[in-house]
Amino acid sequence: GGGTARADRPALNVRGFGPVRQPVRIVVSASDLPELPAEDGDHGPLWQLSGPPEAVMADLGRRGLTRVFCEGGGELAASLLRAGLVDRLVGYTAGMALGADGRPSVAGLGLAHLADAPRFRLLETRRLGADVLHLWQRD
Repeated sequence: GGGTARADRPALNVRGFGPVRQPVRIVVSASDLPELPAEDGDHGPLWQLSGPPEAVMADLGRRGLTRVFCEGGGELAASLLRAGLVDRLVGYTAGMALGADGRPSVAGLGLAHLADAPRFRLLETRRLGADVLHLWQRD
């Protein structure tokens, strides 16, 4: 998302695995973004897209991208969940508590009732060092 790109200036590339094919980097934002690294051997192409999530995903599909890994902030995650565009959730749990001082991984969904929440079923739980990975599939 645009907020994450402005705050973190992420590289959005694969690192630490030797030479690999770099992914297409996508930033979804309605406003200007900071300059991110240009395409080179260490960074794939960079696209900036804006619009409602359904339109953004349709645009990506027309460009041949049918699998998208979203590692954005809470606002982008919430917009994709509200639009019903999330097939899988990947969550990480660390042995620390941030409470209200942390940033939410998903912004408000505007749910009137708990029954309106998107539902996922647990596929896998795996320990990664001191952390735990949870993989969930949409019901």
